[in-house]
Amino acid sequence: MIARIVCALIFAIAANVALAQTPPGKPSAPPGDDQQVQPTLRDDKDVIEASEKWLKLLDDGHLGAAWDNAAPTLKSSVTRDQWVSGIGAARKPFGKVQSRAAEKFARAHEMPGAPDGDYALIAFRTRFANGKNAEEQLVWQLGENDTWRVSGYYIR
Repeated sequence: MIARIVCALIFAIAANVALAQTPPGKPSAPPGDDQQVQPTLRDDKDVIEASEKWLKLLDDGHLGAAWDNAAPTLKSSVTRDQWVSGIGAARKPFGKVQSRAAEKFARAHEMPGAPDGDYALIAFRTRFANGKNAEEQLVWQLGENDTWRVSGYYIR
């Protein structure tokens, strides 16, 4: 069950994704309650910082808030209750986060099993209190009103 939920949450980050540029001249994400976890179109740094904030929601046990800020594609693949129980169970064996560093970044226009669009892919090397290391992968999808939202999360 947990594996099914986690698999439903990710879009595979292909090793050879086509790198893309952020469209020039587009405005930042519109203001809103979830703006603090939304990157802008300005810079890759914004995506990395927004990813850290979104992952902090998971770290702090705010799993429902992370789902609330997710892209419609993620929300259509798993209910909020499934997300909360599935991600909680998937992350529990790792323990608390000790350190996290951005390791890989790419942009793509195509993702396997997803509609064409603008995507930002980021992988973090994360060390947990129990001594385990993992790679956390996030897929951001540019949606309505030029708002970036997480459309995939995977931990391995």
